Parts: sequence; C-alpha cells; structure tokens
Amino acid sequence: MQVGKLGLTKLNVINNIPGAFGIFRKSFLQQIGGWNTGTAEDLDLTLRIKQYQGRYPQLRFEYEPGAVSHTDAPETFSDFLKQRLRWDGDLWYTYAHKHKQGISATIMGWGNFIFILWYGILFQIIMPFTIVLYMIYMAATQPLPFFLASMVFVYLFYLCLTLVQFVLYLAVLSDRKWEDCKASLVLPIYPLFLFTARLWSAVALLNQMFNKGHLDSAMAPWWDLKKGKQ
Repeated sequence: MQVGKLGLTKLNVINNIPGAFGIFRKSFLQQIGGWNTGTAEDLDLTLRIKQYQGRYPQLRFEYEPGAVSHTDAPETFSDFLKQRLRWDGDLWYTYAHKHKQGISATIMGWGNFIFILWYGILFQIIMPFTIVLYMIYMAATQPLPFFLASMVFVYLFYLCLTLVQFVLYLAVLSDRKWEDCKASLVLPIYPLFLFTARLWSAVALLNQMFNKGHLDSAMAPWWDLKKGKQ
C-alpha cells in the first residue's frame, strides 16, 4: 500500500484517500461541498476532489510516508468479510450511481479518467466477476487434473510475485526490517487470502446491485441516507 500510494501520488491519480488517514483543510472541504451522507464517504470525497481537479489541474494530492496513524482493523476473518461486504459493495454504489455523471475525461481530466477505468472499473468491478466466471468455465469444461494443476500454477505465480514485492519492500522502504521479516511466515497463505477476497468482492457487488447493501450499514443510518437521497 505504501509503495502504491507513493507512485500514484507522483502521477497525481491517487485511487482513494482513506478515511482513517486523510487530512484536509477545512476551508477546502467547505469549498467542494463538505462531507456527504452515505457510505464510502472517503471514496466519494476523493472523486469530488478529482472532479474539482478537472477545473484546477494544478491541485495535487500529497502522500506523507513518514506520518503515523492508528485505526481499528477486523480482528477475525468473519469481521473482515463483513467489512469487505460493505466496502466492495460501496464501490458499485459510488461509481454506478453517485458519481456516474462525474466520471468523464471532460470533468476530471484524462489522467484521472483513465486511471478510474483501469483500476476502479476493470480491477475492482469487472475482475471479480471475470475470475468467478472463468473458474466455473474451467471446472465445467476441463478435466479435473488439468483444472487443479492450473490452480496450483496460478497460486505459485502469485506467491512468487508476492515474494518479489516483499523483498523489494524490505530492501527499499522498510525502516524496521527485522520486525517486518516476521511477516514472511504468512506469505504462503497471502495469495489464497487475496483470492478469497476477490471472490468475496463479487458477492459484495451483487449484494449492492440487487439488495442495496449500502443501506445496511452502521456507518450511515437509514435516516441520514433518506435525507441525503442516497
């Protein structure tokens, strides 16, 4: 995440300012309309800033890698799935409904527009369904040994990719190398964890599409959502 935020900041196309780690000038927030009702308020605010950037391209996001912030995180795998059910479902709500008119090159500039299509739409919306459908297709049309061998190959590929990223992180960015080395113990299960999260994203997106999942959230009570016409 740290490497990604640094790179995206240099290109000035940061994907999202996390709610737990974003700092804004009060005057600027007031200028773009302040906080809005609804879930995914951090992504909503980030997209509104990008739309503001379309008129004022000199405006830049800045990422401070030395800053330290603390936030709550899920303590169990079940809690993680519940969190992702809301987070990933909110992507569809935000992109397809709340900001469907604002996602254009004319409004937010070509850089942000292309990045949202590439990262937000392709990787976060289309890819989870592509993975699920392709797995079903492979399981239904290919011999079981070939299907299982393909899954093992994909796992080994992503394990190698994760190892390369981890080594680069230790060599270039980590300021607590010995402590971070302990994370290597979980690397073998990390590709499986990410794969499960991708599959769950499809469930979360469907929950939003057909069940309006964003309405079922303690982050935004129903009376706030109703008042804000979400």
